[in-house]
This record gives sequence, C-alpha cells and structure tokens, in this order.
Amino acid sequence: MPHSTTVQLVLAGRKEVPLVGVKVSLFDRDRLSSDDLLGSGFTDGKGRVSFGFTARQYAAIEDVKKPSQPLRLGMPDLYVVVHGAGGETVMSTRGQAVPASLPPLIVVAVPAAQAIEHGLLRRKPRRSDRERSQSWIDDCKSRRGKPGGTIDLCVARVVLDMIAGAAQPSN
Repeated sequence: MPHSTTVQLVLAGRKEVPLVGVKVSLFDRDRLSSDDLLGSGFTDGKGRVSFGFTARQYAAIEDVKKPSQPLRLGMPDLYVVVHGAGGETVMSTRGQAVPASLPPLIVVAVPAAQAIEHGLLRRKPRRSDRERSQSWIDDCKSRRGKPGGTIDLCVARVVLDMIAGAAQPSN
C-alpha cells in the first residue's frame, strides 16, 4: 500500500519563513538494522517537499518475529535529515522520530544560526538592470498622454538608473 508524507522546512521562531531549495531526506528509523532511506528531494517555494513510498521500502529484519515468519509490515518511524548547500548534514530529527506513525505533514524548524552557516536562506533573485529599465519603459508607455506622466521624465529616470548602475564597481 502506498504511503505519502510532506516535509516542510521553516526558520525556527519564524514559521512564516520557509526554507526554499533545500535538500531534504526522509528516513525510517530502525533499531536493529541500518535506517531506510525513503526518498530525497528539494523544497519548493513554500519550503515543502512530498515523498511517496511503500511498506516494502521500510520493512526491515526487526519487523520479523521469527526467521520463518513473513514480514509484519507496521508503520515507519519517520525522521528528516536536512542537507546544507555542500551536501553536508545540517540537522537530523532522528532522536525525535515518533514510533509507528505516518503524519501527513512533518514541520522541521531549522535554527537561524544553522540556516545562515550552511547557506539555507535563499534571497529572492534581484531583477537585472535591464529588466528594471524595461519595466519602467513599459510603465511610461502605458502612461503616455495621461496627466502627470510624460515620456521624457520616464526616459530620464531610466537613463539615470543605467548611469548609476554602470558607475558601481562589478565584482
């Protein structure tokens, strides 16, 4: 039977700030054998990534009462591993895995210091000077002939912005 759960990464203390584009892995914690990787993925614009998996993916030797008996496929003990920009493990919720549960949403709050140190906070990409200039030109064209908006003033603003951008040193 297929199962699914969603993981959401947020900045600790600021639940409204999602961590976007971060690699997350979902595991089933096992006691007697190595933990089972159920999937990996990158968070979306809301800091979420969804995982689909089957019971066979998390079934382990500890699920067998006796070697001759078939697997007793119970519920997984899910936990999350958050990876940094370089692939390193930033944090794990292994110690907080809830036994035999399948929550529809697992929210992981990453401390700000760790998020900054490992490059998990993404800034919104800044529009290029060309995109901003084109936006202003389009805005000016839409105001042509209307009171308070002249094309000359808008063109002057675009030119001044381009000059100011050119005067800044590039790295």
